[in-house]
Amino acid sequence: MSETTAGSLKIRIGFLLAGLSLAASSYFFLSHSQESPNSRKSIATSRDHLPASAEENIAIAPTTVDEPANENLKPVIQNTLAETSPAKVSTVQIEMAPQVIPEKNPETLKTSKEEETKLLLPKIDFWAWAGLGVNYTSSSQTVEGFSELEFGRIKGPSTMLRAGFYVSDNAGLELGFKNTPGEAKSSESITVNDGEYNWLTMSAEALYRPVEKVKHSEWTWRLGLQQHQMPFLHVDGANEVSMVETSMTNLSLGFEYKKQLKKRLRLEWLMRYQYPIAASNNEGTNFKVSPTVSFDGSLGTAYQLSENTFIGVYWYGQYHDFDFKYQTPSTAEVSGRQSLFFTNFDLRLGMEF
Repeated sequence: MSETTAGSLKIRIGFLLAGLSLAASSYFFLSHSQESPNSRKSIATSRDHLPASAEENIAIAPTTVDEPANENLKPVIQNTLAETSPAKVSTVQIEMAPQVIPEKNPETLKTSKEEETKLLLPKIDFWAWAGLGVNYTSSSQTVEGFSELEFGRIKGPSTMLRAGFYVSDNAGLELGFKNTPGEAKSSESITVNDGEYNWLTMSAEALYRPVEKVKHSEWTWRLGLQQHQMPFLHVDGANEVSMVETSMTNLSLGFEYKKQLKKRLRLEWLMRYQYPIAASNNEGTNFKVSPTVSFDGSLGTAYQLSENTFIGVYWYGQYHDFDFKYQTPSTAEVSGRQSLFFTNFDLRLGMEF
């Protein structure tokens, strides 16, 4: 073969190989740019078998599987898709842990209830108290045309009694009695006749306590009358006075407050305002008083000895300040101002039911 023929053959074989290579490349590109019908069918079948819960929890992105150029790869791809069938797809769900509320210890609740009960005031329907103590009494008087008189002394024993009951849940009645001794002694400039006396106080009061009690405490309203047999300095002469008895009836209005401090210990506070509505004097006629201020009150603690027995320590005081005017057969009209005050400490024993 000549050299010209051999060169021409080599050129032809080169063009043929180049054409085959171009055809193979084009076929490979086209086969990978189109979706395989078999893969579509497999994926659609897999989605149809997914349960509703799996579709809600898992979002499957569209997937395309190209038809392989090599027919031997088809069984491998089909087996791989079969392994990812809905039967083997695991669904991952995140569940919120239930809120755990700790249970209250019954023993703790029982203890709290017992402590609450310890501080509750018992419901009382009947009570009676008696007391014994010592007191300080002072008296001062100013009379026109006469020097000012002042007396004060510690004396005892003072006594008290009180008892009451409730006729309903919030309405009751209480009666009281108090005896406070005192004495006024003569001085170098003033002679006092019959200086010893007993200040007697009797009371009758209607009580009202609200049905709904404040926690651990109790309020009681009081309205009633107080009858006083109190000392009065009567002017007999220029430097001579007598301690005489004056009767005064006062309208009283006040309150009582009780506070449970501990299981067996409570606090009691009493305050009353008094207004004179009648007065008389056994030594004078037309005895009249004009009130300025009058009140009484007490403060103390009571300790429970047993279920119905109590013992207590109390402070009690009364104060009266008033203008007076009277006339006697032997003297002209006398007018002035008198102040009376006493304070005492009592040891009391009571029964409550």
